[in-house]
Parts: sequence; structure tokens; C-alpha cells
Amino acid sequence: ADVVIVAIGEAYEPVVLIAMELLQAGVPRIIARAGSETQETILNRIGIEEVIHPEKDEGKRMAESLVRSSISDFFELSEDIGIYEIDAPGGMVGYSLEDLKMRQRYRVNLLTIKRPQKAQFKVADDEKMGYKVLGVVEPTIRIQENDKLVLMGKQEDIDKLIETN
Repeated sequence: ADVVIVAIGEAYEPVVLIAMELLQAGVPRIIARAGSETQETILNRIGIEEVIHPEKDEGKRMAESLVRSSISDFFELSEDIGIYEIDAPGGMVGYSLEDLKMRQRYRVNLLTIKRPQKAQFKVADDEKMGYKVLGVVEPTIRIQENDKLVLMGKQEDIDKLIETN
């Protein structure tokens, strides 16, 4: 195998034992799950460089959405840069990307827009709302109410964009 992900159960000892066996077998890339910083340190010492913390990562995501209700989701690229999905601020609705000049004003890049669309099926007499990803958007496209903006930038710059609009 080129890559093996070791993320089994709650017990930590099997993760270490399996990781050691994989290292001895010469697997070039091993990703292992750790439940704490101590467990990550142990995995690093035996030679595992990529360690994931699913509970910690999901906790961060949940805390972020509770503290900043306009942020739907985020993906951390580094300590200070991330990809954020936010509700389109009301002050941006009706304006084109050219008009908004997000990169110049806020130092963030718009990656795409997720636009609401009614699904083709009904659930208990209510239409289900879904989102269509618009892909690479043209500068002339206008932000609509209920759009979700997928942005890349620093948290502080995303916050500034949300607060000023």
C-alpha cells in the first residue's frame, strides 16, 4: 500500500502496534489517529509524522460555528489560513464580485459560491433545499440572498468582512 490510515476504535495501544508493524513493512505514508497530544508525541517518536485528531478537529469546527454563527464550515490549512464557508453578508447582496473587490478590501479570495436551489423531491410536504456549487465564478456574478461564500484567508480578515457588511 502507498498510504495507510490507522484510525481504529477507542483503544490507543493497537494504533501504536499497527503503526510500528506498518513502519517495519516499509509503508511510505502512514496516517494515525491520536486522542491526545501525548499520544501524538508517542506516534511521532516511533516515526509517524502525520497524526489526525478527529474529535479535536470536530470540536474546533463546532465551537467556531457556535461563536460565529455566520460561518457554516471551515477547513484549517495552517495556523492562520483557512477555507471558510459563510452566509453571504446582507451588505453584499446585489453587488458583483467586481464591485465588492474582496481581495483588495479584505485580503480574502472567493473560491466559489454555493447557491440555494430547490431539490427535485419533497420531504413530508416540504421542499428540500439544496445548494449548487457555481464553480469558478465570473467577476460579473452578483451575490444573492441566501448564497454561501467559500472564502480563503486569515480568520481576522474573514471576521472583518463579516462585521463590515
